[in-house]
Amino acid sequence: CVAGSSGCEQLCIDLVPGFECDCEAGYTLDKTDGTSCIIADTDATPTPTRAPTPSVPVNLAVSGLATQSSTCFGADASRAIDDDVSSSWTRDSISHTCSEKGAWWQVELIEPAIVDYVEVFNRWDSCCQHYLGGHGGAQVQLLDYENEGGELVVVASAELGVSEGVERFHFPFEQTRASAVRILKRQDQRGTLPIVEVVVMGQGGNLPASTPLQNLAAAKTNTAEQSSICFGGGPYKAVDGRTSGFWSDK
Repeated sequence: CVAGSSGCEQLCIDLVPGFECDCEAGYTLDKTDGTSCIIADTDATPTPTRAPTPSVPVNLAVSGLATQSSTCFGADASRAIDDDVSSSWTRDSISHTCSEKGAWWQVELIEPAIVDYVEVFNRWDSCCQHYLGGHGGAQVQLLDYENEGGELVVVASAELGVSEGVERFHFPFEQTRASAVRILKRQDQRGTLPIVEVVVMGQGGNLPASTPLQNLAAAKTNTAEQSSICFGGGPYKAVDGRTSGFWSDK
């Protein structure tokens, strides 16, 4: 649904996996193609309908920004939010860090959201089922900003244990507000972090109308990067919240 390629004429509902089309009030889904909406027959005998829900849970991860502590085999972090749960390595749909202590993977959501649950899909080929939960396991964390312009802090977490023989992990978070989801290996153990897919089901856009917009980049002064540095022009200066165009202002 997020990609806009569903073909639904009016409403699109994300499922795991896939999607389904629906129609607005006064219309009904054309069963011949499953995507078009036609005007409902008002002369037909009325049937009971469900009251509309305020928001339908969707997979918030697919529209987020994924990063990871390192990348090996060309398997970048975005592969774990490509809406593909196939565990076949040849599909180029599995993210993979290098072997290191405290390996991590993270997706930052496009806006703060209410998270219902997180699912993590494991590699299912016999060689590599144990990597995800190996070397002491991992932790699935929900993070949110401490305050406007503040740092991301852990607001909820769950342990991801032995992954041998486990195709999918399910972690209920009972409608916890979060801005990011992180999967973190133990800091004292060396290992890799391969992930087939991360699904973050929840509801976005639930902030009060009075919540002011904020510059999310300004909170990233300690993580800004660039290809090289000349004349002392460090990358953090581009996200320091100052817009002066004079070099003397540094």
